[in-house]
Amino acid sequence: MRDNQTTRRMPMIVTAMACATASMLAGLALGPSAMAADTTITLQGADGASLAGHTFDVYRIGTYTDQILNGTRISSLGVRGDTASNAWAADAIGIANAYDPSTADDIAKVYGYDDAGNIANIKMDSQARQLRNISKALAQSSRRPAAIQGGANLTTTRSTLTINVPAEGLYYITDSAGNPIMVGTKSGNANIMKNDAKDPQWRTLGVAVVKSKSMRVDKKVQVSRDGRTVGKDGTASDPVGVTVGDTVTNTVEVTVPNKQAASAVKFKLIDQPKGQTYVKGSLSVRLKNAPRTDITADAIVYDGTTQNNAKSIPGDPALKTADNRPADPDLAIPAGGWGIDGRNLLDKYSNRTIVITYRMTVDKASITDPANNTVHTYGTFTDGVRFTTITD
Repeated sequence: MRDNQTTRRMPMIVTAMACATASMLAGLALGPSAMAADTTITLQGADGASLAGHTFDVYRIGTYTDQILNGTRISSLGVRGDTASNAWAADAIGIANAYDPSTADDIAKVYGYDDAGNIANIKMDSQARQLRNISKALAQSSRRPAAIQGGANLTTTRSTLTINVPAEGLYYITDSAGNPIMVGTKSGNANIMKNDAKDPQWRTLGVAVVKSKSMRVDKKVQVSRDGRTVGKDGTASDPVGVTVGDTVTNTVEVTVPNKQAASAVKFKLIDQPKGQTYVKGSLSVRLKNAPRTDITADAIVYDGTTQNNAKSIPGDPALKTADNRPADPDLAIPAGGWGIDGRNLLDKYSNRTIVITYRMTVDKASITDPANNTVHTYGTFTDGVRFTTITD
C-alpha cells in the first residue's frame, strides 16, 4: 500500500527549457534497483552558444514513482522526497516565504504532501513569483545536500553538456554564470509531458537551455572605401585599419537575456563610437538562426533623431538594487552613436541570439588615435525581491 503522506501525484513535468524554475516536482527516494544507469540530462547553450565560462553543480530533489506511460508520452507519475531532500525543501520554503512580509505569495503546505511535494504543487503558469522565490531559496538554503556523484564542478567549452544522473527524477542545477535550472528527466522511452489537461503543448523532458545572466557581444566589421570592400573582416582581437571617409559595416551578435520566471526585466544596448558617426536608418536586427527574419521593428532605436529626438533611454526609477541604488538608470546616447531599448526583444525573443547590423562613417582617425566603437549591453535581473544590473 502506498504511503499517501509522502507521495505527490504529478499530472505534469516541465523541463527547464521553459524557465529556470518551471519544473516543480516533489522528490522520491528509490532503492538501487530503480537506478537508471543511462539516465541523462542535456544542457544546451542558447542558439548553439558555447557553455564556456559556466560551471554546473547538480543536486537531486527527488526521483519518480508510479509512472503511467503511453509510448513517448508521460500521462502522470508520482514523486516522493527522501530525508535530505525534504529537509532542504522545508528550509527553502521557509526562506522563500520570508522574502515578503505579505503572505499572498507564500508557498503553501498541502496536507498529504511532503515538503518536496509542496514545491511540486507550485503552478508554473500562475505562480511565477513563488517559482522565482523557491529557485533562489533552494540555492540559499544551508540544508542543501551534496551534489550527486560526479555532478560537481562540471564544465565544457562546447554548446552542449550531457550529465549522467543516478535515477529518473527531478534535479536542481546551479550555474556559476546564470540562473538555477530545475529539470525532470525522461522516464524510460517517454520524454514528453503536458502541464495539465488544458495545456496545448507537449514539453520535452531531459533537456534544458542554459539561461545565462551574461550578455557577451561578438562584433565584426567590414570596411568599404570608394564603393569597394577593402581589407579583411575585423574582430575585437584582430582589428582592421580604417581611414577618414571609410564606411564601416558592423555586425554584432548578442544573446537576449532570459525573461522566463521574470529573471530578466530590462535589456538595452548602447553604441559608443570614437571618430565615427552612425549612419541613421542603417540599423537592422534579425535572429541568428533565421537570417530572413527581420525583427528591426521590435528594436526601439534611439539615435538623436528617432523617439522624438530623445537624448537618453529612460529607466525605471522604481527598480532598486539591494542597497537601494537605481537598478535601471537612464542611459545617455553617445554623440554619433545609438541606443536600443530592447523591451520588445526581451518579450518576444528571450534567450535567442540576435544579429544587429549597422553602418558608421569614419570622421576622424590617425595611427596614434584610431577610430573605433564599442557596443555595451545592459541587463536588469530580479531575484524576486531586489534587482541587479549586469553590463558588458
